[in-house]
Formats: sequence, C-alpha cells, structure tokens
Amino acid sequence: MVAAPSDTVTLAHTLTNEGNGPDSFLLSTASARGWSTRLFLDADANGSVDSGELEVAGVIALAPGASEALVLWIEIPAAAPPATSDTLRVTAQSVFGSGVSASVTDIVSALPGGTARVWMELSGSVDRDTATAGDLLSYTLSYRVTGFGSAEQVTIGTAIPSGTTALANSLDWNPARPGLAAPRLADGLALYDLGTLLAGDSGTVSLKTVADPEPGQTVIRSSGWVSYESGAGADSVVSNEVETWIVSAEPSLEKSLASADTARAGDAVRYTLTARNLSTDIPLRDVILVDTLPPGLAYESSTPAATVEAGASEGGQVLSWQLGTIEPGGDVTVELVQIGVNC
Repeated sequence: MVAAPSDTVTLAHTLTNEGNGPDSFLLSTASARGWSTRLFLDADANGSVDSGELEVAGVIALAPGASEALVLWIEIPAAAPPATSDTLRVTAQSVFGSGVSASVTDIVSALPGGTARVWMELSGSVDRDTATAGDLLSYTLSYRVTGFGSAEQVTIGTAIPSGTTALANSLDWNPARPGLAAPRLADGLALYDLGTLLAGDSGTVSLKTVADPEPGQTVIRSSGWVSYESGAGADSVVSNEVETWIVSAEPSLEKSLASADTARAGDAVRYTLTARNLSTDIPLRDVILVDTLPPGLAYESSTPAATVEAGASEGGQVLSWQLGTIEPGGDVTVELVQIGVNC
C-alpha cells in the first residue's frame, strides 16, 4: 500500500477462530517506525472505518469457526521521509490456549517526495447475456479513482456496439456533473466529460441501445475507455469487454382450407392462417404475415382486416397483416374469406 505523508490508510483483516471450541482473543498492533495505528471492528466488512464502528477494546470472543472483520487504521506522519516504508503487525493472542497466537504483517510506504498520483479503474457491464432483434440493452461503465491527488480532464467513452442502435436520450451519469457538457453521441461514440475527479471519487455512466444485429451476427461486444491527466502526465485505461449473444425465435406458419375443396364463380373460399412462435423463451417481434392470392380469387374479408395491394400482372392480390409480437409458445390466427371470381 502506497500513501502520501499526512494521509491515513485502512487495511482489512479477518480474525477467525480455527479451534474446535469457543475462545477469546486479545489483539494488538505494532509499527516498526512508531506510526500511529488503531484497530476497529468492521461491522459491514467493507474494509473502511465508517460512522459508528467501534475501536477494538478488550478481548473478542468467537465460537468455533466464527470470524470477525477488522480494519487496521494507520496514519502516515507528515514528516515521513520520501519513499519510507513501515512494517505493521497485527497479533491475536488466544486467552484460553496457552502460547497460541497468530500474526499478519502489512507494509505501508510513503510516496517518493510526497508526489501526488492517481490511477483510474474502469469496468463494464451489460444487463443481458442473450438478446434478439428489438431487445433493449443497458450498458454501464463504473469508474473509481485511487491514489492521491486529482485526475484532470477526465473523459469516458464507448463505441456504439456493432449490431445495435443507440437511444440518444438514454445517456446518463451518476453522480451528475453540474456545469459540464452533458453526455453526448458523436461519430459513433458515447462520450462523457467528467472534468476533475479526486482520489476516492467513483460513479457510473450508462447508455441504452436496441439490438439490431446484422445478418449472420452471433454476438454483440462492447468495451469502454477513460482518458485523464494526473501528476504523472496523460494516462488512459480500457475496460473489460462485455458480450451479448444473439438468439432467434422459431416462427412457424400453417395455412389450411376451411371450406369445400371445390368452388364455382361467386362462391366463398375460406382459409385459416396460423402464425406460431415455437420458441419457449424468445418473443417473435414485428411479425408481418403476407399471403398472395392465386389468380381467380379476390379478397372479400378477414379477421383481422388485411392490407390489400394489387399483385403482379400474372398474380393475384397481395394481402398483409401486422401481427406485432407473438410471445414464446403463442400463436395468432387469421380467418380469410376469398370469393371465386373466375373459377
């Protein structure tokens, strides 16, 4: 662990009773250089000292196999020489086991010459492992600033994933950065200008897209990057890559004659058309059913009503129905009536 003079450092530890009976433990800390140290109970086990968390006083009683989260707190003296390291030891002494104890050692160093330096971390996530055309994909990039000092001119960016369409009003950041330009889409990128961030700052930026895969595309991939200036100059970090696999529904169409198999001019000919989604978990979206009438038949009516267009010179009328979404395992039936015109 590296820190600046006058800073405090917290290190997470865990005390565990590995014996076969209940025991109590007396804890102590020691600094080779005499730096100030304290030991706290870490009630939420998050590795930091939070409001209301108590400093260790007296012994800690534990049942067999039980554990207690602890935080070692160290203050680096303002006068610590450049590049100084301190060795810190935490010791647990068994009250009931004579001579039984265990220790752990940590090393904390002061930055050379007190130089301020920050590092940025960036990780990506997507809310869907699989998707089909039309699904909404929500992408999130989580950032964190570590070290000491500030990161300047911070910009996070991500390319709009191939096979998706970005929703322009979906770009967001948390926390927001008042006074700075709003997140924006530009040249196929989603960009977030965060300005200046301090060590310890963290947050997220997000983007929503609609899956619109190219023919034959099997996976949608995405990653992001962050660029910034620090005490060591310009730097940048690339996030992990996230993937969403493209899956498809299973459409089926059946057409059957619902009237006599012979007809004269003027007779009604009835058909039933049934569109099905054979998939058990993937919806079939934006379904359009099209049926071209053979010569000699004219459209009379249907349930639901059809959109009718004139066919080619050698063909009959072209009928179409906007069926919308068919849920997994679902179906939509069209009852069609045609009139024999020239049978």
